[in-house]
Amino acid sequence: GHIFGGERLERATFARAEGGHIFGGERNPEQRAYVFGLATRARVVCAALSDGTVRLLDARTLADASAPLDAHLRKGASAMAVATAPASRAPLLASSDQRGAVLLWDMRRLGAGPFVEYACPRAVHALAFVAGTDAPLLVSGGGDGVLRAHDATRLAVEASISVVNSVLCLAADPEAARVAS
Repeated sequence: GHIFGGERLERATFARAEGGHIFGGERNPEQRAYVFGLATRARVVCAALSDGTVRLLDARTLADASAPLDAHLRKGASAMAVATAPASRAPLLASSDQRGAVLLWDMRRLGAGPFVEYACPRAVHALAFVAGTDAPLLVSGGGDGVLRAHDATRLAVEASISVVNSVLCLAADPEAARVAS
């Protein structure tokens, strides 16, 4: 997978799936890791990769900003999506995978692992934070065709709605309670 950015247009390449989880099987003989999702917060780019890891990169240099997060890899799943809470809120990172796990991380303590997890019945392809009454909400969507609004501290589902098809992407206004899929 490739990520382009930095002060000059540069590329960060993840040539091989480091974790051993190979997406695409025989269609991926070079065992490449693919970028499935991106999110940013301040000077950090967060990437969900097909090898099951979530990578945090310095937005200016594209160098690793922390060790890869391998919680999805340990579940044997590709990481599918990432989202970061708005800058005006706590530094939260959400990640999801092809088996339906949604993980919530405190970006100040990534080494401690995710502090809460929610299990959806199918793959979660999209995540977005939106404003809530007291705290941000995390909206998730995926293969079961349900949008879920989770409390962003416990991941308890506050509301949900079925949509016609699988949810593949979300766009949100992080300072308002609006999301489009």
